[in-house]
Amino acid sequence: MNRSSSDPKAAPWLVPALADPSLRSQRRPDGALVLGSGQDLGPIPRCLGDLLQANAARHGERVFLRERAPSGDWRTLTWGEALSRVRALAQANLDLGAGPERPLLLLSGNSIDHALLTLAAMHVGIPAAPVSVAYSLMSRDFAKLRTIAASVTPAVVFVEDPRPFAPAMRAAGLDSLPLIVGAGKADTGAVGNGAALDIEALVRTEPGPAVDAAFDALDGDSVAKILFTSGSTGLPKGVVNTQRMLCSNQAALARLWPFLAADAAAGRPPQICDWLPWN
Repeated sequence: MNRSSSDPKAAPWLVPALADPSLRSQRRPDGALVLGSGQDLGPIPRCLGDLLQANAARHGERVFLRERAPSGDWRTLTWGEALSRVRALAQANLDLGAGPERPLLLLSGNSIDHALLTLAAMHVGIPAAPVSVAYSLMSRDFAKLRTIAASVTPAVVFVEDPRPFAPAMRAAGLDSLPLIVGAGKADTGAVGNGAALDIEALVRTEPGPAVDAAFDALDGDSVAKILFTSGSTGLPKGVVNTQRMLCSNQAALARLWPFLAADAAAGRPPQICDWLPWN
């Protein structure tokens, strides 16, 4: 019995979880066989910020991000709140000297604040460079972190709680840079001479014309993120991720997972649990 349906408004159990397989192949004159997906991704957004703004306009009151607070309660953020905070944090990062050649370095793990700062940086053309927490908290010589810091030359550093990261930041020469920390964690004495800035204060920054100008200047080739290899065979190497790459990835997920469109059409926003160790 065939219970699948291509109708996005069909009952959940009738909607296929994955798109139908489609493969293209090409034999080149040199004998090489090139395989590719036959799925059409459709239009690719210019940048992730366009998606953020579109969703904030479409359903600004819908929950976008949620995480467990230390109390055990859920901390939630709507699409509208996220866009407002992203624009404020984008202005704050520009004010601190970050830009296309001076990235934002993120040392602590996944969190709502981590996500907001990443989106804020990418919103105005500042590359976001997340770093494995292990390089700061499990290393003795901090060689990998020092290599990353030297190659990225960041303008701003983010850590949720600066205290456990203080030795690593000093070893990597990051303790003199402006430091964005989680709410209530602005303890400059735990790190060094750099200014420790509470993220809750920065989200009150008034975004100015510089934010809109930088956002409008983005295109598919703008560097969005620098992801570092694991360093398992040597020191980590930075891999540039452009806006087009990240937007294409999102388009691919939407195309290959039909249940996303089905859930949205039925008024059931999909719930995605991010458990992955990579930022």
